[in-house]
Amino acid sequence: MEKEETWKASEKGERPPSSSLISDQNQEGNEKAKEVEMRQLTEENERLRCQIECLKEEMRKMEEEYESRQTELWEKLEDAVHDLMVERIINNETRVKNEKLNEELKKLQALVAPLAPNS
Repeated sequence: MEKEETWKASEKGERPPSSSLISDQNQEGNEKAKEVEMRQLTEENERLRCQIECLKEEMRKMEEEYESRQTELWEKLEDAVHDLMVERIINNETRVKNEKLNEELKKLQALVAPLAPNS
């Protein structure tokens, strides 16, 4: 209703009712407050966007470090498995050689036993 009165008054060249002026001032104040709030929200939004970008970069670096560390650990594991396999092969070869040497020793002992002076 006040807007209607303001239009009618302005058409007649009269001053709008005082409540209308106060309303306009309040509206201007509200608009300025909204502008300030929008500017603050825009600044906050930009600050948060920057934080997000920084966190994304940090996550990317952490992922690279993780992948690098994982690769390094896999290589160490492969080396350890290889070393264990080589050690196992050597141990098996040594065991087989020891068994053959023990058999030869028994044969030699059997050949030498009759030659011993106290037999």
